[in-house]
Amino acid sequence: MSIVASKMTSKCVPDDHVFSTLVNEHEWEVFTYAVQNVKSEKCLIDRLIILCLDGATALKCKYDGFTHCVQYVDTLRASDFMQNDFWRIGWLKTKMALALVSAKLTAFIHDSDVLFLKVPDMDRVIALDPTAEMFHQWEQLNYTALFLKSSFEEESEPVDVPHKGLNGGQIVYLPTEKVHQGLLLSLRKGKEWGTNKNRLDQELLMSAMDDVGVKRTGLSYKYNSYCSTRSFNREHEHLEEWITFHVNCAKGPGLKMLAMREVQEDWIKHKSG
Repeated sequence: MSIVASKMTSKCVPDDHVFSTLVNEHEWEVFTYAVQNVKSEKCLIDRLIILCLDGATALKCKYDGFTHCVQYVDTLRASDFMQNDFWRIGWLKTKMALALVSAKLTAFIHDSDVLFLKVPDMDRVIALDPTAEMFHQWEQLNYTALFLKSSFEEESEPVDVPHKGLNGGQIVYLPTEKVHQGLLLSLRKGKEWGTNKNRLDQELLMSAMDDVGVKRTGLSYKYNSYCSTRSFNREHEHLEEWITFHVNCAKGPGLKMLAMREVQEDWIKHKSG
């Protein structure tokens, strides 16, 4: 399926690049709302692989007209943050990334609660730091410090702006040997960590990538997140520049939908002038 998706003709996604997410019935409404602005962009949807975590979601995925709906071999339950199958779902993203990288594909792995305001420009992402092998959403980014600068641009890593950590909600993996080894190591670290759930998969992923020497950097501030904008009281600032909005820190489908609707409505107002 991944190879088929990567070979489909696309005017907005480079060759051998794919997008991929995973979703269950618990989050299906969140996901379909999150992709509403790009659903008509066939050039993106034909490169989007959706791993469905239960039979009901697989049926909805096909019924709603998505091109690549893959049903997982097991059923994973409704899972809010750190609840139920949350941990298994988190590590499944790493396994999905490993499969795509092993197929020599550049993969944008994103959570189902990432609101797409426009189609990401993958060439632009990679051009911002041609030496990087991995681009990720920052776990923390001080938007107040960023916007108080006299000028700021779409930088892969902001200069003189406090930022740190890796958030697994939006990651671009390039198919390099070091990335492949880092993904394998992160899975080994997860197995060694066992049932101790005090660390997230993204922490072990960051540790593994650093251990094997992967050159990683952050996505632009335009790949935004609810946690960062809320924490620094910068909700919706420079919204016209945003590309995505990850509603992390909003727990449960209800709060996620509320946060996305607020951004979506303001974004429409910006577009209409």
